[in-house]
Amino acid sequence: MFRNGSKNGFLNLINNFSSITNVSTVEVEHTKDTELNIAKRPGIGTLGTTIQYKCNYYKITRFPNATINHYGFDIIPKANKDTITYVYDKLAYQNGFNGVFDGNNSIYSATPLNLENEKGGNLFELQVSQSGDFRVRNGSYKVTIRFIQELSFDELQKFVSGSIASVGEVIKCIMALNAYINFTVRHNYPSIGRSIFPHSRQVVCPDLDLNPIILPGAFELRLGFYQSLRPVWNSLAINVDVCASVFYLGGPFLEVIARLLNKHNIDEFRQGLSSREWTILAKFVRRLKIRTIHRGQRRPVYIVRKLSTEPADRLYFNINEAKVSVAEYFYRTYNRRLSFENLPCVMVRNDVYLPLEVCDILPGQRFDGQLADSTHAEMIKHTCIKPSERFNRISRAVQGIFKHSRDPHINSIGMDVDKENMLIDGRVLDPPTIEYNSKSVNQTHVPKDGRWNLLNKIVVQGKNLENWSVLVFGTRVPEPSIEQFMRQFRETANQKGLVRLFLNVKSINS
Repeated sequence: MFRNGSKNGFLNLINNFSSITNVSTVEVEHTKDTELNIAKRPGIGTLGTTIQYKCNYYKITRFPNATINHYGFDIIPKANKDTITYVYDKLAYQNGFNGVFDGNNSIYSATPLNLENEKGGNLFELQVSQSGDFRVRNGSYKVTIRFIQELSFDELQKFVSGSIASVGEVIKCIMALNAYINFTVRHNYPSIGRSIFPHSRQVVCPDLDLNPIILPGAFELRLGFYQSLRPVWNSLAINVDVCASVFYLGGPFLEVIARLLNKHNIDEFRQGLSSREWTILAKFVRRLKIRTIHRGQRRPVYIVRKLSTEPADRLYFNINEAKVSVAEYFYRTYNRRLSFENLPCVMVRNDVYLPLEVCDILPGQRFDGQLADSTHAEMIKHTCIKPSERFNRISRAVQGIFKHSRDPHINSIGMDVDKENMLIDGRVLDPPTIEYNSKSVNQTHVPKDGRWNLLNKIVVQGKNLENWSVLVFGTRVPEPSIEQFMRQFRETANQKGLVRLFLNVKSINS
């Protein structure tokens, strides 16, 4: 896309740094810097028609001028990313840290953090409870923050200007800048990995539709965005693009699974579940996060381990050496008579079962499994959008969501980002001339708009194909229809000169 000059090969490598910088910190050896010795580009192409086009890159108009302090962030015990981010935010608030966190194990700050022992490491202890976010795990955590090094952007500036630079320092600088451009938006909107998924309630941008799209089954499609800083010719730029992901529907458990099992309403569950429905549901609920609703204000969150094989009125456990069913236990303990005691329960701990009707499925849970064909087809329909629509979504997201010029963390390091798309010089190459057999109508043809067909055309040279087969997966296809299809296929291929097919019809019944 860019005129990379002698750096073309290595820039392709740098273009993939976004997949590194948003996963974990890369430790680069300091023993010896690697120098680049890349073959120079022989020249610039001249064929075709020169054009200028807009791309989904936004140029850095002012190079960052701050020196960045890099700190390591280690947490014990290990925790998920939501918990790690929550712990950092709380420590930053309590201690007045004015930096950005990459979501893994690095803190970057234009001013030194207020630490007593920078190089030796400072230990912080934090108790997490009632965070209000089901993704954050309660518990006691120990965090060690230690100073690693100062980062200067001199090496990065050398690199993009074409001078020899330290590869290790270039990588570290790009990682730091990616943390700076993403810190604010990942705090403002739900994020998964390097992608954010804003909701229409969070963004004042009437021309940008951010409402989830309900898919067949118990799923929804959320449209989002991601951005990544990349080195380009003689500068830096932020690449912004669209993304999409499938999530579980949130809400009352029975209402959600009614959609999953194609029920008109939850009253149909009074007939119980068929063996097929139980199998589908058992696969669906595994590892699902749920919240109970039968204990007033106390609504603990659980992760489902499995679905019981017995319904609530026949699922027994022992209390004081007496057998009690789950349905009976809920009536005795909570004065709640189950409306659907003929349905199975979800097991959330050893011998702890919950009826489906007292559970809510928590929203915002990403689905990583395999979608049904109908659901997958519907998803593709909404994600395959025209280039103009995709371009408009990106432009509106830059203005209404990313808002680079108003991001305080980007401003804190003296970096400015252009509000307009980058203009790139390109060339439209003339299409090649296609030559057909002399027996064709019009022996040569120049494709238009990138396509052509074989109507009244014969290829220059075909091949013989003596062994070929047709597999029929249908159960009620008449054999004469199959033979007719094979003859027509052979005749068409022979007419076009593609291949010469030899036909020997044999049927194999299995």
